[in-house]
Amino acid sequence: MKRGKDSITVADTDKFTGYITIIFQVVGKTTALMRSLKVGDSIKDLTGPLGTPSKIQKLGKIVIVGGGTGVAILHHTAKALKKAGNYLIGIIGARNKELLILEDEMKNICDELIETTDDGSQGLRAFVTEPLERY
Repeated sequence: MKRGKDSITVADTDKFTGYITIIFQVVGKTTALMRSLKVGDSIKDLTGPLGTPSKIQKLGKIVIVGGGTGVAILHHTAKALKKAGNYLIGIIGARNKELLILEDEMKNICDELIETTDDGSQGLRAFVTEPLERY
């Protein structure tokens, strides 16, 4: 039996309220269960963050790129890079406009934002790597 790989990402945090924003795409058992949660429900256990934190500093002009659910990870990093005083050029994409996430949030963070979709339903018809070649 082939199992799907769940995609779950912490996209935002609010230290004041203690809330986190989780973005997920329903692929496997865990994300299917998460889809059934309602306001006020809770998740018993949560682990993270894992790995080594990114080094955030003022570098000047930075191009950041994310596709699909990877935009959720990019959102968190973009906020920190902007707070550090960088000029941000964001490139985000997805297979189609229905799967494109965090467009408004990224528009508010980035100085320039390029949106791409594989099918051309929003922004450029391209993969996120194509506009990157410009920079």
